[in-house]
Amino acid sequence: MTDNSAHSEGSRHATMLQAEASRPDQSVIVSANAGTGKTKVLTQRVLRLLLSGAHPDTILCVTFTKAAAAEMRHRLYESLADWAIWSESKLLAHFAEIGEARPTQEQIKIARNLFAHILDHEDGPRIETVHSFCQSVLSRFPLEAGVPPHFQLASDIEAAGLCQDSFYRVVSRPSPALIEDVAHLSGWVDDSNLSDYVRQVVSNRDLVTPYANDPHALARFDNYMKDELGLFDPARLEMLAEKTVAELQRHKIGEVAEMLLHGGAIVQKRGHKIAQWYALQDSVKPSHLAVLVEAFFTQKGEQYKTYSSKALDEIYPDCAARQQPIIDILEAYVQNKVGAMCRRLSLALARLSAETFRQFQSEKALYGLLDYDDLIYFTEALLSQDQMMAWVRWKLDNGINHLLVDEAQDTSPTQWTLLRKLSDPFFETSDDDEKARTFFAVGDFKQSIYSFQGADPLVFETTTSAIFNAAKAGQKPVEKIPFTRSCLLYTSPSPRDRG
Repeated sequence: MTDNSAHSEGSRHATMLQAEASRPDQSVIVSANAGTGKTKVLTQRVLRLLLSGAHPDTILCVTFTKAAAAEMRHRLYESLADWAIWSESKLLAHFAEIGEARPTQEQIKIARNLFAHILDHEDGPRIETVHSFCQSVLSRFPLEAGVPPHFQLASDIEAAGLCQDSFYRVVSRPSPALIEDVAHLSGWVDDSNLSDYVRQVVSNRDLVTPYANDPHALARFDNYMKDELGLFDPARLEMLAEKTVAELQRHKIGEVAEMLLHGGAIVQKRGHKIAQWYALQDSVKPSHLAVLVEAFFTQKGEQYKTYSSKALDEIYPDCAARQQPIIDILEAYVQNKVGAMCRRLSLALARLSAETFRQFQSEKALYGLLDYDDLIYFTEALLSQDQMMAWVRWKLDNGINHLLVDEAQDTSPTQWTLLRKLSDPFFETSDDDEKARTFFAVGDFKQSIYSFQGADPLVFETTTSAIFNAAKAGQKPVEKIPFTRSCLLYTSPSPRDRG
């Protein structure tokens, strides 16, 4: 096969895939590598939906950034403007290129008039970020959603500053229930780092909301740490220390110390620490177990490579063997103590974060503010109410019949939950419903770069598979289409370039 024929075959294959993915009568999930024409096929699909007679304002295209939305909007309006002025031969050539090889006269008429119609009526396809969509919904239904009418959107910097102010309000005058928690946390970390930790918890609304609103959530969390993670009870640490000392006494710690004092300098140093602890009164030994731990473990908490030496073994052949049960007892003690400390700190952080979250929400309500997480949360809550969903859809200009998701791999789990509220009804309508309703998503599992904002490419895989299965179960046309070849290698001149 010659280079030209290979190029021609590759071009036909890429065009065929793009045409199939942009078919307006079926739902499509596209997994696309970089450079395979994701934005082109997204725009192409919107154009074909409009040609099929879909009303412009029933099309919602969700992009990840405002820049991507602006670029797609520009491409779309540029094509619609061209359709209005191109010669018929040029228009038909473009239709063939996007998969409409045999347009009807009605479609040609639609194409000629679409640009003017959208300009006159200001009802073009909605191309926006998921946050912009949520903001528009909440602005129209503030009372139904339980948000302040005429709310303002707080910037990330404003929200972070307000959250920090809320934190300092809480810790400067803690409630009686929080005094001990604040004191305990302050003993481990300074205010600046503690503020960062709390802000991380508060920013994860799904995590912090149960602790703030459900009085039993903290108890469930504590039981999880006890039963599932096996973390020791902080309230029993004193009893644990006493039990540990009792177990150690059975292994004649004093004799072990005496053995080690006959070794080299490093071994003698360990022996002196053990002897120091052994010389303490029995009543204070439990509170000084750290001295003994230092004698048997490195500063990193690891066991020493050896606990004896050749010279010492000649004097006391059982030196290392005598120490092993002591090491095992101390190791179990340290693990339980660390687990108890972790459990205590986690509960304190959860309680402090919950109170900070409540204060943060109150501060935002006072100033009539919502942050970006609020937009998703309140819109998802609004659409979760079946009766309210029907009302909102009716008010939203007969609802959304076509949902398109760009850069789907960077959509967070919370955003997917919201988008599923919009798309799930697409596959529940009866076969005799005259309105075709479709879902389209395009993404690249390998290109996810927003995990710090909660994006999880695995969620892209599982969610789109669930949507695919729902469409199949509802006997709705749906396809999964992989884009693997770069369209940059096969790009042909567009009608605009051909003149």
